Amino acid sequence: DYDRALRDVDRALALAPDAPDVSDLLFTRALLRTRRGDHAGTRDDYLRALRYPLSDSTRATVLGNLADTWLALGDTARAVETYESCVHHAPDYALGWLGLAIAQDRQGDAPWESAAEALRVASARAQGRPEALLDELSRDGVFFVPPYDRYTYEAMAWEALARAERRGEVPDADEATT
Repeated sequence: DYDRALRDVDRALALAPDAPDVSDLLFTRALLRTRRGDHAGTRDDYLRALRYPLSDSTRATVLGNLADTWLALGDTARAVETYESCVHHAPDYALGWLGLAIAQDRQGDAPWESAAEALRVASARAQGRPEALLDELSRDGVFFVPPYDRYTYEAMAWEALARAERRGEVPDADEATT
């Protein structure tokens, strides 16, 4: 019940607008607004959350989600800029790199360097398993704005994998496990 949850978060923010966890409340409200399709409200909540002290990992997550929101709003230039900031704060965030590739592609720029970095980061964390980037897209908590964008991300990941295989940069399964 997104409407009820949104009312509860709004009430919590009204009762304690300076609470130490206000950035968490803003993040939660942004997620709820995303689910309701309120991209302008989502953007505003993420921008407000970024004004608070956050760990690099949390800041990267907020920036990645904000970049997704910029894409949903049709502002690819801001999406690229925000994804670049995201991966600056968390260079090992494979989905940030993949999102950057998607935004670059939509902007008409070559996405393959960013897509290759997404593949490299995900594979390195998974002991050389090249399919790890595809696994990242199916993790709990990963969602897409709009939901059908999942297929765009999957296509970009498969293309990055195919390009790496063509260049001989992907170990075969036996090499990756030894």
